[in-house]
Amino acid sequence: MEKILGVDLGTGSVGLSVRDTDNGFNLQEQLVFFSANIFKTGSGKDDRGFTVKSYAAERTKYRSVRRLYQSRKYRIWATLSVLIDFGFCPLSKEDLEKWSVYNKAKGLKRIYPIDALEFEQWVRLDFDGDGIPDYSSPYQLRAELMDTQFDFSNQTDRYKLGRALYHIAQRRGFKSSKGETIKSQEEIDLDENSNIEITAELKKSEEKKSKDLTAYMNEHNLKTIGCAFAHLENKNIRIRNSQFQAVRSQYEDEIREIFSFQNELDLNSEFYKGITSKKKGEGSIFFKRPLRSQKGLVGKCTLEQNKARCPISHPEFEEFRALSFINNIKYRKQNTDKWNTLTDEQKQELYESKFLRTAPSFKFEEIIKWLEKKVQFPLSYQNKTINYKGKTNVSGCPISARLRNFLGENWKNYIFETNKYKENKKNGTKHQITYDYKDIWHICFSYDEAENVIQFAKENLLLNDKKAEEMARIWGAISQGYSMLSLKAISNINRFLRKGLIYTDAVLLAKLPEILGEEIWLRDEEIFISSIEAMIKDNREEKRIMNIANNLIANYKSLELEEQFAYKNTDYKLDAADIRQAEQYTKESFGEKTWSGMSQNERELILADVIKLYQDFFSSSKRDYLKLPKLGDAIKTYISNNYDFLNCPNNFIEKKSNLPCECNACKKLNKLYHPSQIEFYKPSKETRFVYNGTLLSKKLLESPVIGTFRNPMAMRTLHILRHQINNLIKEGIVDEDTRVVIETARDLNDANMRWAIEKFQREREKENKEFEEAIKRHFPERKYTKDDIDKARLLLDQYDVSEKSEQIPQISEQKKKKLDRVDIYKKDVTKYRLWLEQGCRCIYTGKLINISALFDDTKVDFEHTIPRSISFDNSLANLTVCDAHFNRTIKRNKIPALLSNYEDILARIQPWIEKVERLKDYSIPHSLY
Repeated sequence: MEKILGVDLGTGSVGLSVRDTDNGFNLQEQLVFFSANIFKTGSGKDDRGFTVKSYAAERTKYRSVRRLYQSRKYRIWATLSVLIDFGFCPLSKEDLEKWSVYNKAKGLKRIYPIDALEFEQWVRLDFDGDGIPDYSSPYQLRAELMDTQFDFSNQTDRYKLGRALYHIAQRRGFKSSKGETIKSQEEIDLDENSNIEITAELKKSEEKKSKDLTAYMNEHNLKTIGCAFAHLENKNIRIRNSQFQAVRSQYEDEIREIFSFQNELDLNSEFYKGITSKKKGEGSIFFKRPLRSQKGLVGKCTLEQNKARCPISHPEFEEFRALSFINNIKYRKQNTDKWNTLTDEQKQELYESKFLRTAPSFKFEEIIKWLEKKVQFPLSYQNKTINYKGKTNVSGCPISARLRNFLGENWKNYIFETNKYKENKKNGTKHQITYDYKDIWHICFSYDEAENVIQFAKENLLLNDKKAEEMARIWGAISQGYSMLSLKAISNINRFLRKGLIYTDAVLLAKLPEILGEEIWLRDEEIFISSIEAMIKDNREEKRIMNIANNLIANYKSLELEEQFAYKNTDYKLDAADIRQAEQYTKESFGEKTWSGMSQNERELILADVIKLYQDFFSSSKRDYLKLPKLGDAIKTYISNNYDFLNCPNNFIEKKSNLPCECNACKKLNKLYHPSQIEFYKPSKETRFVYNGTLLSKKLLESPVIGTFRNPMAMRTLHILRHQINNLIKEGIVDEDTRVVIETARDLNDANMRWAIEKFQREREKENKEFEEAIKRHFPERKYTKDDIDKARLLLDQYDVSEKSEQIPQISEQKKKKLDRVDIYKKDVTKYRLWLEQGCRCIYTGKLINISALFDDTKVDFEHTIPRSISFDNSLANLTVCDAHFNRTIKRNKIPALLSNYEDILARIQPWIEKVERLKDYSIPHSLY
């Protein structure tokens, strides 16, 4: 008995159905369970009806506002604490502690000091206690501090200074973030030869924001922003939400100007340091709490599951990305010659000359020109003499290049020894603190501010101003993002990429030195590399044969149940038609030219293998697809057979149990990398539970949460799916032997993509109406009415017209006529659309298609570019309108590449090819591995 579980996954629904193929030959009889679970999606619609509003974004937006309020309160409390310590604020420490400390466990709640009268007067600018503010606003007080000398032995004057500083602490101005800095750097395109100071040049956003206020200060000869705002108030010009915006550096300048102007204040005093310092524990106004670490959100490596992924700016990753690309470059003199790869010397020269540059990317045409000078003959992707297009975007190694310029040619061996020592807390030993290029990269990667990088360079690396600015440029050039692999995995793979191996081979070998030990590996390295190449070749050939057989099986399974010959007949033998079909599929898999270029003996051997596998499918009662051989198992077997200490006593290859082997040999061998390795969900777990009063023990699905997948909309769907399937397992409707068929979208679209799709659909709907009008004008005898069209659209949305007799079992003759009219309408509009896209011409014959012939089924056919029997694709992307005679007598069940006039067809679709390539150049970024 075979059960089939059908799953339809969406972002707002989960549909399930279970078929038991032993319950008769009718679909309705075989359907033993079906359900639909509809739930709210994670997004809403705006006023236009577009799905753009994210509930998660709405929630986090308010949370970010709360965080800003919280940060402002902490800054005010820290400033008040400093002012109280130095006698510039009339609030007591006890009242401040009650206001600022919250401890739920001790029952302490924050209480504002409403009984502190002097503090209330201080806040209201009433320094003489007469109930009337002495200044109309704090800006007037800040302006007075710049034109009048205060006596700070007088407590009133001390309170006035404290009140001005408190006002600055409440609103300390805008400061550009690292993202703004990187964006500015991309605009000015700094390189290693630039002498521009990054701290001054890369903050264009601050200058842009404060340009109006700066211009006003220069025009009226005002020294500080406090003076400027007081001047604007005197002219009755609104300050808040106006064009005059201040930035943080201007507030810093104002405090420095006040302390410089007032004779009794000292820029070197502890009070000035406690107010303005940016270090933790020292300053109050301008200290910025570092952003909360996001390391916990970084996904796990697909090869080293316990390691976090590596940042794309790390020099090791940049080298990994570059070498993976370089080792894959192939060229030849003629398109009939064998492919050549670059020599080791050429690879090293190419890496240093083209990749080790500060430019983040470049076009492959630069490599083509460089290689043409080396080989002394032209190279062209169109002529198939090189395997990459000239417009291909190639990622460079900008951070590695900047580190080389910063540290010198021997940058990878750079070591800076400090005179500081660090003590090991466990054993008490001390070691000298040193910095290499990885430490410098880590400083630039982790610091939030360029000023902090410069300060570190001067204090710890003892660099001068020019070199410190150069290090700040490295900080500014670091891009955000993470690769799929960890630093450990990348370092293991780079070892073999440097030897010139392609990515797949390097990954397969990367873990072997660790498993075997360095001594054994160095002894047997050459044997391993040659053996792995042979295993890869054999595995690919075996998979190719099995894929052909699986294609034949897929074609058989796509047939309707009543059309499936030899149904449950395990004694069936392939007939001549089956063998011809197997030969056709084999020829299409290898290609016409490759197949004809083989010897007769080679073709017979390959065909015999395909026929044998296809026959085995019919001889099996399960009638399942063939399981492809795993290259990893072949490598494990080779290692186990050649090294006794890695020989599994339980023979893991032949083991039929699904439980993993726990021997030391298997634990080591299971650490081997594989190029297509991905992170798996947790396996089902045997669970004891009570169901309907009975104690049961069955395998249930575990949580779908994995470290690399965090999309909340998809996770909700997976959790609901797990709950639904576990219920089916508990009820005994499905089990481990149930075949699962899943229908799901290829990917999840973001808000912008969903908006674009909906807009595109509206445009298509408008076009359909125009096509409808055109058909009505040319063929009025069809007698379409608006009511019929509206009903047709509704019916097309609700039912599949091709299966209307099964979908609507009880239907009147009148409704049948309307459904037939819907079918005609849908067909005509689709033909008209394709006809316009093709320039009113048949792609295969080149003949013009007259509109009078377009709707004549005897003259013009719908044609599937890739035959439907192979692709199962009936979408517009796979359809053209074609001359009926050509389609029925010549093309038939062939793909265009097998037709004799294939070159003429390519010439006709050349404008489409050029458009697709043009769109790819603008929309598809280079992969980051």
